[in-house]
Amino acid sequence: MYDNSDTSKFTAIKQLPQNGRERLVYESEQRIINWLNSNVAKSVQRIGRIDDLDAPAPSTLPDIVVDDRTAVIKTVHSKESIVKRAAWAVLQSRMMIFDARGADGRNLVGEKDIEAGMRQAVQDYGMNIDLIIVFNNDATLFWEAES
Repeated sequence: MYDNSDTSKFTAIKQLPQNGRERLVYESEQRIINWLNSNVAKSVQRIGRIDDLDAPAPSTLPDIVVDDRTAVIKTVHSKESIVKRAAWAVLQSRMMIFDARGADGRNLVGEKDIEAGMRQAVQDYGMNIDLIIVFNNDATLFWEAES
């Protein structure tokens, strides 16, 4: 498990990627960042590694810093994908944010399936999770570890 709680090793990324797939990911993440800024966060920044030659592979780096806590952002398409994304997300951060909204305005995952997926993710990986947020167009659900 990679400990990325020291956010001083990260810096904000401001440049829009030129690669088509990276641009789609960037825009999807931006929708979540906008939601966080509007609803719960004081500060949200995209991050990138600026030092540490022995840093882990990019796939284990978190995506953003939310109020001085690292987080990963993933899109989910089913209750099963919530569990699968959580399995990988715990390698990046203890805080995970899953977006179940389609780009066309429809929900990719319904509320009951979100609840079932979150329940399974917490059962399987809860010891490595501090916070899960999953939202679609109709609801925002979260689970937070007890302090």
